[in-house]
Amino acid sequence: MANSIKMSIIISEKQHTFLMELSWLIAAGLFTVFAYIFWKLTSDHLKEVYGVKNWQRWTTRLFYWQGAIYTSAGMTFLVMYFLKWVEVL
Repeated sequence: MANSIKMSIIISEKQHTFLMELSWLIAAGLFTVFAYIFWKLTSDHLKEVYGVKNWQRWTTRLFYWQGAIYTSAGMTFLVMYFLKWVEVL
């Protein structure tokens, strides 16, 4: 009886570890996809708005990528929260 309980705990821990690893992979993939979409949708327009000379400055690009990271992180959080809410993860 005790051995079967220990086996079920070990299997449960392995499943939990697998699901956590899967969650991290999904989150990293979503973050990358959202960052790419943000870059694709906004980079050309902002280069026109700021101009080529101003776009070459690191401060302009720093603020741009900071916004891209915040936006991608927020969207990733919302999607992961939604997946957890509908019990997919």
